[in-house]
Amino acid sequence: MEVASFVIGTSGLISVAQMCIKAAQIVDGMKTFREETATLFAVYQFEYVRFNLWITQVLRVPVSIDDLQNLSLKDAEIPAILTSESPVDLRLPLHNALNDVKRILMVVGDLLEKYGAKDKKPSVKARIAFRTRVYREGGKESLLALLTEFKNWNDRLEGIVESRLRSTLISNMQVHVLASASTVEQLQTIEVASSSLHPALSNEAAFRRNLLEIEAQSSTAWFNLRKPAEDVSPRRAPTTKDGDLKALGRLARSGTTSQVVLQEWKFGQLDWTDTQITEAEDRAGSLASILNLDKKPENLRCLDLVGWTTVDTQIAQSDTKRLDFCFLYKIPTFANETLEPLSLRAALLLENERDLPTLMEKFTIALVVAKSILAFHSNRWLHKAVCSSNVLFFKDKQSGRPVFEPYMSGFEFARPDTAKDKTLDAFGGTDFDIFSHPDLVQTIYSGNSIKPRYQRQYDIYGLGMTLLEIGCWKPMVKYVKMKPPGRSYHNMFVKVCNEAIPTRMGTLYRDVIMKCFEWKPDAEKVEAGFADTEEGKLERRTQIEDFMYSVVNILEGCHCHN
Repeated sequence: MEVASFVIGTSGLISVAQMCIKAAQIVDGMKTFREETATLFAVYQFEYVRFNLWITQVLRVPVSIDDLQNLSLKDAEIPAILTSESPVDLRLPLHNALNDVKRILMVVGDLLEKYGAKDKKPSVKARIAFRTRVYREGGKESLLALLTEFKNWNDRLEGIVESRLRSTLISNMQVHVLASASTVEQLQTIEVASSSLHPALSNEAAFRRNLLEIEAQSSTAWFNLRKPAEDVSPRRAPTTKDGDLKALGRLARSGTTSQVVLQEWKFGQLDWTDTQITEAEDRAGSLASILNLDKKPENLRCLDLVGWTTVDTQIAQSDTKRLDFCFLYKIPTFANETLEPLSLRAALLLENERDLPTLMEKFTIALVVAKSILAFHSNRWLHKAVCSSNVLFFKDKQSGRPVFEPYMSGFEFARPDTAKDKTLDAFGGTDFDIFSHPDLVQTIYSGNSIKPRYQRQYDIYGLGMTLLEIGCWKPMVKYVKMKPPGRSYHNMFVKVCNEAIPTRMGTLYRDVIMKCFEWKPDAEKVEAGFADTEEGKLERRTQIEDFMYSVVNILEGCHCHN
């Protein structure tokens, strides 16, 4: 978005920011209250975060919530739509709107002081007194009415910016609000409170609550999703990992018509112990339960799972058998049921101009993949196999042409992002070694039997490689063949990025790739068990927010129009 600078009378804006802080301090005590009154704090939290994001991103003031009391917008860069260059001068209406927000927040603060919600850590007696008074004296209705009015003003403020930035603000708000919700009870509160005001946020909270419940369940919870191998056709795994791990097949349920499904195979390990096999089956069952959920976050672009099974694969010329996993997915309604899906890796090799994506479609593919990784990480899971082989396109029923609406696959390698979950296998997919972070590559080729703990950094590096291939529209394996002696794969990819991407996709897109390449390690890599401490959780949340701001948001700003 082009911007222009002008000096704006800022007393109203600063007053609003300061009142936000004051009201936040007063309302903060409400989050310890139980039952329905907790939803009042949740509603306030939604709108407070939205308003703060509007100030910091639309007015281009890069400050955190805690810095707002020191905010000075004297030299702020304001989007052109808010300046005198706009066909409609919005400065006066904007000031009036912000002053109305300030008025609402002042009344909210006065009401909460009246009902005794000042303390951040109120006693049990204070909580009971608050709940009694707020219901008996009609305070709940008054507070909810004011908070609804606050939401309406936020809607109007968002309405004056272009839809792309509006979408960014909404998705960022969801990440911020859910960042510190770590219990089923907290997520339940957000789910209920946002059901009518922000349905997408309510859906995200419900999904995350379901994740926690699935993680706490025993293996019997996913029993019904495990299908007999006899119901799956074909039921033989590919002979090698370089074979087609994803192909159309059928699921024939007893007494029903067979269903066309996408089969996705994961090879087990020959050296797995009985304990590791049990752990792999439990993890597969948990993952299946998650991918089988009816409502998933919009940004988590994955197919709906209908079941999974295991097959004992005979290893050629030996008596050894390997336990392989097969995940079964519904295919999209628009997809041709007779034509195999196309991976991004394969799409990069298409030669027919008719089948190639437009520049706008390339930007869209890149953004959708990045948003999906953000959704996965935000929900405390690691993908573990981010590469172009695991981005899928389906072909249209009528034309047979690839529809460039990407779906993430390869989740069969995934695991929860927690210290207690061990890495079983971090490698998979065609040319996956090329996409691996240099630290991971070194382990692969060193013969080190101690596998490194997989971390977000490795997923993000794989995303950078995928973005590089999308930008060049060429598999990186082609560049590997031209690698000069003595140069590492990583250094060669950095060179390709700096030389090829700016003219094809722009400098912002190039900078996003470099950000992915240079992503810092998780703190848990340095100190075992750190990730489960409060400091570790904060570090993780900060990384995810940084990924949202410096990767996803920037990609949303990289676009072209038809």
